[in-house]
Amino acid sequence: MKKKVKSNPVLEVFAQLKKKAQSGGRNSAEYGQNPGTFSMGRVFSGAAERIFSENGVFQALETRRSTATFMPLHYEPNYAYPLIVWLHSPGEDERQLQRVMPLLSLRNYAAVAIRGSVSFGNDGLPKKGFFWDPGTYETTYAAVLEAINEMSQRCRIAPNRIYLAGSEEGGTMAQRLAFRNPRHFAGVISLDGAVPEDMMLLEHFKELKKVRFLYAVSRGSRTCPAEILCENLRLLYSAGVPLTLRNYPTAGALQLDMLRDVNRWIMGSIESALL
Repeated sequence: MKKKVKSNPVLEVFAQLKKKAQSGGRNSAEYGQNPGTFSMGRVFSGAAERIFSENGVFQALETRRSTATFMPLHYEPNYAYPLIVWLHSPGEDERQLQRVMPLLSLRNYAAVAIRGSVSFGNDGLPKKGFFWDPGTYETTYAAVLEAINEMSQRCRIAPNRIYLAGSEEGGTMAQRLAFRNPRHFAGVISLDGAVPEDMMLLEHFKELKKVRFLYAVSRGSRTCPAEILCENLRLLYSAGVPLTLRNYPTAGALQLDMLRDVNRWIMGSIESALL
């Protein structure tokens, strides 16, 4: 008699959520933004690693700032992977990476996400999740470099294929990091992230020409109105910075179509660099 295989309810939920997002069920933006949609535990370690071994491995990383990592599906130790450094949306934390990577790609990249710098509002009261304070740029930059170094020790990373990516305030902080330290990064992806006022283009004028920028803007974005963004991008374009701007008719910074375009854009920039 053939032994009946017991189903895994966690994997079933994962499959249902992914199928719903890919088919446009509910709302792709809602799937990406709802903190509870992909809640599978506080950190991905121990038993959780085994649960997700078929879809890449999510794990917490011991650093000075709370960090989450992603190892791609069918990891090949002889291949140097592009690395995505994810800076989460306001009110979220590093675990947002758990919802981003299944929609972006489970095979093409290794990824690491760091926690925002503050969890308090202007009134001094604690707020839900974490945020990116421009004044904490130095500590955020140090945390990003530490996370990159730790990931490079865990898996093989292509040092010339490190991409900063972020949503809303996270996208703005990603730009700020690249504007001030362009030599470390191959590209920047900003999803509904406003261009920071302290761009400091002249300080790293030549180096910035080697960094590609992708700006993705959803309809009615409160953090990054398309008209204001276009005004700021004219300055970048006139400075010779390679940039791509894409608009999306649906509201929400973590849409399925948007993240699919991010995947295509990164792979396209890698292919262009090889030519």
